[in-house]
Amino acid sequence: MPLVNLQVNTEKYLTRQVFLYKSQPPAPLKVGPYREEKCDFGMIDVLELFWWGDVGCWYTAIGMLDPGVISIIVVIVSILVSITLHEAMHAYTSHWLGDDTAYLQGRVSLNPLRHIDPMLTIVMPLVLFLSGAPILGAAKPVPFNPARLRHDEYGAAMVAFAGPLTNLVLAGIAGLFIRLFADSASLIMVEMMALFVFVNLGFFVFNMIPFPPLDGSRVLYAFAPDGLRRAMATIESYGLIGFLLFFFLLIGTIAPILFTIIIWLAELILGPAVLSLIL
Repeated sequence: MPLVNLQVNTEKYLTRQVFLYKSQPPAPLKVGPYREEKCDFGMIDVLELFWWGDVGCWYTAIGMLDPGVISIIVVIVSILVSITLHEAMHAYTSHWLGDDTAYLQGRVSLNPLRHIDPMLTIVMPLVLFLSGAPILGAAKPVPFNPARLRHDEYGAAMVAFAGPLTNLVLAGIAGLFIRLFADSASLIMVEMMALFVFVNLGFFVFNMIPFPPLDGSRVLYAFAPDGLRRAMATIESYGLIGFLLFFFLLIGTIAPILFTIIIWLAELILGPAVLSLIL
């Protein structure tokens, strides 16, 4: 982890020395040049940090925050962005394939409030993150009528897969940003983008579990034999209770498997050098 040296002089200026390291980052990654910047702050308002025009001052103020606070803020923002796009793509794909159920209920929207489930979207991912477990989460299911979709069950599978695929694409875009700008970006920016990658990979892997009502079950349903389809329909009839029983009874068994898959995907997207730096 970086050591950020912040000093306050008698003129109430903040002097920032950018990211001194306990050890050199692994080659070929180079994170940020060494320089000093002065920023004249009055009362620091965390909500305004993202709007300061001086990037150097922005990093200085971020450096004053506890790393745990920064991580929680980044995770919450990442969750809201990721889950909103995830659910909106479910709804958009359903509408594109001929079913306007989600569209009429306002789910083709970038408003997070239309999609989030307080427990599954916010509480569960944060608890898992703070406990060091993989960041997993879900949102309110997007309603759709499979009978109105083109391509029958394959259309339903396309609707289901659209959400996790969106998270995988978001992780890929963030990973590309890191690969392109890691030489000039500061370590804190790399870590923030990497957290965004991990949140999206967590959503992708978790939602692709083939257990109702997760998206992976709908994808599997399109290709499953009739006997398995009936079993999946029975499980899905229990709704959230069945899912919670599955999650809490088996999380100890499946969490290491999910974590291994997430790390493997993260290494593909970020590269070994970045991954070794942030883990």
